[in-house]
Amino acid sequence: MAPRQAPGVGALWLLAVSLVASLAIGAAVSGHAPAPGLRLGAVTATVSGSTLTVQTSVTPAGARAQRYYVWFELVPAGERRAAYVSETISGSARPPSEGDNPVAIRQPLDVPPGEYQLAVWLHERVRGAVAEADRWSGPLDLRGTDPAELRERAPRDVAIASAAITTGHRSPAAVTGTVRLRNTTTVPRTVTVGTGLTDSAGARPTSTTRWAPSRTVVVPAGGTTEVAIADNVAVWPGAYRPTVEVRTGTQLDKGVLLDQLTGAASVRVDLDTRLARTALPAGHLMIAGSSPPATWEGGTRRTLAVTVVNLSARRVTARLLPVLAPADAAEPWRASRISCTPTDTSLPPHGRATVRASCRLAPGLAGSGPRSAATRLDGAGHPGRSASEASATSTAVGPGELRLSYWVHERAGAGYTHSDGVFALAPVRVTVR
Repeated sequence: MAPRQAPGVGALWLLAVSLVASLAIGAAVSGHAPAPGLRLGAVTATVSGSTLTVQTSVTPAGARAQRYYVWFELVPAGERRAAYVSETISGSARPPSEGDNPVAIRQPLDVPPGEYQLAVWLHERVRGAVAEADRWSGPLDLRGTDPAELRERAPRDVAIASAAITTGHRSPAAVTGTVRLRNTTTVPRTVTVGTGLTDSAGARPTSTTRWAPSRTVVVPAGGTTEVAIADNVAVWPGAYRPTVEVRTGTQLDKGVLLDQLTGAASVRVDLDTRLARTALPAGHLMIAGSSPPATWEGGTRRTLAVTVVNLSARRVTARLLPVLAPADAAEPWRASRISCTPTDTSLPPHGRATVRASCRLAPGLAGSGPRSAATRLDGAGHPGRSASEASATSTAVGPGELRLSYWVHERAGAGYTHSDGVFALAPVRVTVR
């Protein structure tokens, strides 16, 4: 949809190509006479795809260079609080005799489509302090745009100035990138930043959003802070959008919400196709993949291994306990045909590692016990799992075949607690000498 005509004098939308619009703006509109040190030039706003570019220039009144700081805000029509605050561009403005001082701010278009007031702010350094020098405001029509992110409401005190988040395609999904926070108050603020994945079927994050461990940062008064994101989030197969939120204090689930940003574009996340699971991890560790053997000779030893991801922000010690039992065993760990010696592995925060155990298969062919209707290893009937997914994870096991499952525990004090468990889809065929 092409952008519509923006109301107000001095605003002209030009449609160059599909989904590319520009707003040419004349003289600045200021609530007061600007300070004599620095002035803003003509302002132009351009929307191309999911990027908003605001261009202007800075001119000093005197014959010497002056330090400047420029950023812009988007205020929804009829409101007073900004829904978006850009990053700050700073530099040294040369005097008019030495040429122009162009400024361009390119940011992801992360507000819902609608009508906004664009405000461009210019600050300068005066006697060691930063003070307002000039500002401009004018209407901006974004009703025909496709934003890169969506905000539920205008931010308070500390805003997400920009967020560049990449989501992996395999669960646990790697969520990486950078979030820039801007403190709009005059005092330092301690806030907690959370990142997670939201089901794309929902327009906004809900209580079912899967969150990674949060982190606490201090944003200086009137300044910005960059937060590096490197998390792993465990989710069921589906389409998800990254979500970032900022709250007061040091605990994400208890602080007051200051700002929240959700990506408009979704990413498909899947599980390892060789594994079946009936639940997401109960602890801090998640099994992300394995290479189960197709055959195993009775009386011999093999090293079994899985790739494990640490979902937490702390170091965790993992232990692998494999089980090889008849697929219809009600409690497979009680009917296991292998005895294993695990090797503990330490995983760094948000890291991944290969966790191994040396196992010996008892001699003889695989047995088969009576099927238990109370235990379904294929995940059938799990909340949120479709019938097609449940049937896809059910594999018939014939004579001489056993089902391999992996169980990962994490160290807790002097002992270990269960963290995750999965079943190999392909059965292991047992042979004899």
